[in-house]
Amino acid sequence: MHGGAQGSGAAGERNFAAQRPLADRSFQLIVPDRPGHGRSPDPGRPDDAEADGQWVAELLEGGSHLVGHSFGGAVALAAAARRAGNVLSLTLIEPAMHKVAASDPRVRQFGRGS
Repeated sequence: MHGGAQGSGAAGERNFAAQRPLADRSFQLIVPDRPGHGRSPDPGRPDDAEADGQWVAELLEGGSHLVGHSFGGAVALAAAARRAGNVLSLTLIEPAMHKVAASDPRVRQFGRGS
């Protein structure tokens, strides 16, 4: 699942092009464009990790390896929480989830650059 702000050129196929050779090794790649990104229509709402996660969860079949980058990491986590039994592995790459750990003093210190 790709990141990027709505209306940007960020989309699944563009962001995960390097994984295309996996299809030659019998993996089925599903690389959707999040709502309001790439070729996907504007959902008429701001980016919403929970809503997008529900949509992605419907795409998960048993034995899925789920990857999310940036805001797509939050979407992937929401999807995996909904259909954990269908996810073999979950990889989050620089997930945009700063608020999850905002109460941790080490995270606050890091955010201040100290």
